Amino acid sequence: MSKSILIQEHLRPALPTVLECRDYQEQEQLLMRVDRVLRVSGVERLFVRLSLEGYEAAAAGPVSARELMRQSERSEKALRCTVLKN
Repeated sequence: MSKSILIQEHLRPALPTVLECRDYQEQEQLLMRVDRVLRVSGVERLFVRLSLEGYEAAAAGPVSARELMRQSERSEKALRCTVLKN
């Protein structure tokens, strides 16, 4: 079984459109740049892969695909929150 986990679009919902709000537009551009950097650079993929390897190593027994998917989503969210926080 492949250990590759696809990052699904439901983790990146479309941002709502707010017209003529400069602060909102700047924030939206920042979020889009961060998203692009994380995806294009491969940092997000690497982080998720390393997180899954650690998760599997720490598990007492075999890990199901569902558990891996859940851990993958948590890892992605954790990375994005940490990047945006700092």
